This record gives sequence, C-alpha cells and structure tokens, in this order.
Amino acid sequence: MKALPNIITFLRMPLALVYLQENVTLRCLALVLAGITDYLDGFFARRYRCTSAVGATLDPIADKCFFISILTILFAEHSLSGIQLIAMLSRDIAILCFTLYLVVTGTFSKWKVRTTWSGKIVTGMQFAVVCAVTLKVVIPSAVFYSFAILGCTAFIELYLARLALKAAD
Repeated sequence: MKALPNIITFLRMPLALVYLQENVTLRCLALVLAGITDYLDGFFARRYRCTSAVGATLDPIADKCFFISILTILFAEHSLSGIQLIAMLSRDIAILCFTLYLVVTGTFSKWKVRTTWSGKIVTGMQFAVVCAVTLKVVIPSAVFYSFAILGCTAFIELYLARLALKAAD
C-alpha cells in the first residue's frame, strides 16, 4: 500500500505526452486525469498513512514536469507568448531562486520541502488557464499579472519560513 501514492504520481508524468496530440478532447482528458491523479496520490497517502519523503518530493516534481511540458507545447504552438509563459512559471522561477539561495548559504540540507498557500493557488490557476487555452478561450492580461505577483509572493513566503527556521535554531 505504501507505494500506491507514488505509483499514482508517476502516472501523471506521461499524461503530458498526450498533449502532443492536437486533439482538444484528448488534451482535456489528459488534464482531467492529471487532476485526478494529483488528488488521489495525496488522498491515499493521507488516508492510509503511507506518506514518505520520496512521495513528498516526487509529487511536486510530477506537477512541475506535467505543467512545464504542457506550457512548453502551448508556447511552441504560439498559444502562449513568451511573457505569458514566464508569468505562468514565475512561482517555479521563484522556487528555483530560493533553492539557489539555500545552496549558496549552505542551508539546503536543513530545508524541508513544504507546500505554500501561494503554490496551491498558482497550481489551480495554471490548471484553469491551461484548460482555457486548450479550449481557445482568451485569457485577460490581469491573470498573467496575478501569476507574476504570486511568484514574488512565493519567494517571500519561503524566505520568511527560512527566517523562522533560522530563529528557531
């Protein structure tokens, strides 16, 4: 049972390959299945108390691989501009910058990966925007500004958590 959540997480990664098909129905199906697997892996891990460090790391990596793959495909198809792509990835860029900060300060090994409220919001927004773009719905510019703001918020949230951890030491 302990491996079930990780198996479900692994199922999410190849779903991005379905997005290479220019079929709206298949793409929407891939998005729905990715959402279901994202929910189920966490549900089973919590419900049956089979959480693990591997699963806690693997789940966000699977999310990132899935969305970055899809966003890259949409960018290559000219469904997203470069600025829109960067805005949608701003949280991931902020996390990368924060990780580099931890490495430079020699505190990376002390950091525990955790979910942030801004991260949950961005993931939901990414899902909604990818669905809308897949269905050829025009997205207002304000949505992309929101991604950029939440990316900055994610960095601040992580940095403040780091300061709190440092103060506790």
